[in-house]
Formats: sequence, C-alpha cells, structure tokens
Amino acid sequence: MAERPAAPPRDRTWRWLWVWMAYVLFPVASLWQIPLPAARRGLGVALAAGFTLLYGRLLTGGRATRPAIRLAAVVASLGGGFAGALLTGDPDFLSLAVFAGPVAALAPGTGHWLAALGGIVAGEVAAAAVLPLRQPWAAAWWNVIVPTLIVSAGVHGWVRFARTHSALQEAEQALAVDEERLRLSRDLHDGLGHTLTALAYRAEVAALEVRAAVPAAAAEMEQVAGLARQALAELQAVVHDWRPTLEGEWRRGRDLLTAVGVAVEAEGLADPVPPQLETTLAWILREALTNVVRHSRARRCRVRLATAGPQVELEVADDGTGGAGRPWGHGLQGIAERVARWGAGGTVRVDDHGLGGRGFRLQVTLPAPAAQEEGSSR
Repeated sequence: MAERPAAPPRDRTWRWLWVWMAYVLFPVASLWQIPLPAARRGLGVALAAGFTLLYGRLLTGGRATRPAIRLAAVVASLGGGFAGALLTGDPDFLSLAVFAGPVAALAPGTGHWLAALGGIVAGEVAAAAVLPLRQPWAAAWWNVIVPTLIVSAGVHGWVRFARTHSALQEAEQALAVDEERLRLSRDLHDGLGHTLTALAYRAEVAALEVRAAVPAAAAEMEQVAGLARQALAELQAVVHDWRPTLEGEWRRGRDLLTAVGVAVEAEGLADPVPPQLETTLAWILREALTNVVRHSRARRCRVRLATAGPQVELEVADDGTGGAGRPWGHGLQGIAERVARWGAGGTVRVDDHGLGGRGFRLQVTLPAPAAQEEGSSR
C-alpha cells in the first residue's frame, strides 16, 4: 500500500476578509460631503461598486489561495483607492487601499506577509505625498496607513490561528486512523498470523505422516500448507503496509509545519535505520512534530536522526517558547510509553536548549536491535 502524501489543510480564512467591506462606505459617503459635479459623484459611486464586485469575485470560490489572485486583489485595492482620491481630491477614497492589508495577511509565512505589507504601505505613503488631496497629509496617515497596519496584523494573527487549527485537526484525524491501523495490524499479526503459522505447520506434519500410506492425501496436505504459507505472506505484507514509515511521517510533518509558517530542516532521515525500529521512530517523529505545531509558536524546526554506536537517536528542536519544565502532556507521555515498551536502554530527554539557544528540544534514544539482544541475553 503506497503512502499517500498529506493533503494541505483547507483554507477558509478568506471569508474573514468580508468583515472589512464596511470600509467601502467611507469613500462613498465622502462623495456627498464635498462639492462635486453629479457626473464625477456618479463615477465615484460606480468605482466603489466596481471595486466591491471585483474584490469579492477575486476572493471567493477558493481563489484567494493563489498568489496571482492575491496580487490582483492588492492592485485593485491600491488602484481603486488612488483613482478615487485623484477623482475626488478627498483622502477618504484612499480607504479602499486598506483592503490590500488583509489580502497581504494571506501570504504564506510571516516573512512574506511583512514584505507584502511593507510594499503596500510604501505605495500608500507615496500616494498620500503625490496626490493633490483636499485635506492635510496627516489625515491620509490616520485614515489609511494606520488602519492598514492594524487590519493586516489582526487578519494575519487570525489566519495563522485558523491555519494551525485546521492543520492540527487533519493531523489528529490522520493520527487516529493510523493508530487504528496499527492496532488492527497487531491484532492480525498476533491472532490470525499465529493461526496460519500453526495451520501450515500441522499440514506439513500431516503430509509427512501419510506420505507412505496415501501419497495423494500427502500431496493435498502439502497444497494446504502452501496455501497457508501464501496467506501468511499476504497478511504480513498488508500489516507491513499499514505501519507508519519515517519517510511518510517526515513528509506529513513537513507539510504540516510548512502550512503554519514554520521553516523545517532535516538531517540524517535518509540514512537507513533498523527495520525493527522504524515504526516506533515514525510514531515518535509524528507526535513530536505535532507538538511543535500545537505548543511551540516556533518559526524554525530541525529534525536530526543519527546512529551513535549501539544506539539510534532522534532529536526534534525548535526556536519556540520552550517549556521543558512544565508537566508532560499526553504527547510526551505517549512518547515515553513507546520508548519504555521497546525495552531497556531507551531514554527520553527534554530541555530548553533548542535552536539558537532557546526553544524546546526532544531527544529520544533507542537501543539498536543487536545491542538490545546482547543486553537481554546477559
């Protein structure tokens, strides 16, 4: 059974952009507060209505997740605000440019958001300085630039929360499915697997006993033994495919961290590990990366897998808030239980010496199978 790549979390955060559509009312109301010819006032209303329809069209139907669409929405916001201000001479029309702020907040990662927001604010500053406005430049600052910063920061925080929540929900659902698969695989291996093994053995014994007296019956018994061995091999293949792998959990964890804006790097995951250890290491890696998303508020995460003598060590470190001194939650307790079930020699260590001298670090050490067998034989 091939490992399916993790699906990216569904992003519904564009819906919150509609909260800010009330800003369209400010430039429309300003058209009746200053003396303007009826034709220019009508053109201003048409521009505001056209902007509302275009903005709404761009950011519905899931299109807001596409970079080209976000860029078009930013251009429409700045262009509509600048054109309206130039048409009426009133800085209130620049409030349309505020709509570019929440669109910038949809950029993946804090760095991309800050870069986009900086470009938007630079455009607003340039427009306020160049356009022949009827009010002082300070009015444009308070009416446009400050609201853009506040709105964009608020939407960015909500987007980050919503993406993290969505990604965690999908990770927890995948974890529940894999846990059920692992439980079922253990049950099949311990129950049906042993039954098929016993059936094959008894059929072979029966064939040996009757071969001299009834050759035909011996041949039939040998076929029964062969079918039992074939069924056992197929069962073992299914059970093996249901078990998590390091490669699969790394891909899933990397996609999860990337979705919430955490830069992730890996060392040694491509190196071979003892097959007996892979399922345990894969499960621990999944739980550790999920904890990074759920608790750390990190920007960076590093995964390192290394073999040190008779031991295999998995380390997951981040640059987040730390918290090694707090009581262990379900995630760390589950990791410790997995390590304890593997046998003597396994350890779980946590500290606040993650990336850059801060953050959280988890170090799990498991004895290699050969070392474990040697220790148990003494």
